[in-house]
Amino acid sequence: MKHKSFFIAIIFVITLFLVSCAPSAPSSTETPPAADTPSPTETPTPTTIPLSPTPQMLFNVLDYSDCFAPEDGDGYTTFIENEALNIVVSGGVFSPCEGHEFSDFTFETDATLTDASTVDAQYSIMFRFNHQNWESYQYYELAVWGDEAAIAYADTRSNDMWTPLQGWVTIPQLNEIGQPNHLKVVAVGGKIAAFVNTYLIGYIQDDSLASGLVAFTLSNQGPASVEQHIIFENMKIQIAQP
Repeated sequence: MKHKSFFIAIIFVITLFLVSCAPSAPSSTETPPAADTPSPTETPTPTTIPLSPTPQMLFNVLDYSDCFAPEDGDGYTTFIENEALNIVVSGGVFSPCEGHEFSDFTFETDATLTDASTVDAQYSIMFRFNHQNWESYQYYELAVWGDEAAIAYADTRSNDMWTPLQGWVTIPQLNEIGQPNHLKVVAVGGKIAAFVNTYLIGYIQDDSLASGLVAFTLSNQGPASVEQHIIFENMKIQIAQP
């Protein structure tokens, strides 16, 4: 009986030894966290648009007296002084430069609200302006009101006459009333970019108008008793060399 117990004890010890020597099961390996997917890099908005068809450019500097005539109307006056176009309004008016149509071009000017004006003055430069008569016309415009600017398409034949192509955005470093702000548009085919003091207001695509006149506008968004006065000067139109 003692031998039997001894034999069982030996078998038990051998079993323990074999179990202790057996390779342990590998611990589960944690899955490393997935690396963050890099966000796509946005394509920077171009700050210039090349004019076509050739890189050679022609500066066509128009004298304001070449296409604007002094005019007095209901709630507005326009006149030329010191080689600059002056517009004074209690209501509103736009003044197109007749006889000069442009398609692909850069159009720029300095616009200065005089000290007599208020933040209720809204002014703009229009381009590719077309009119069948003074009740039916279409145009693009870069408009400035207060410290904001927008790009729009207008068509008096439509129920939605004024359609923003680039909604109102705040203009950094806008000069105060009494100091000039530089307005610039570049239009090549359906691509249009607009700037105020070199700040890009918007870069849009629209094929509604291919060519037309340029024009200037001023309107009073405040009380009719207030007169707004703006001076447009240093107009430049840069077109592709034909």
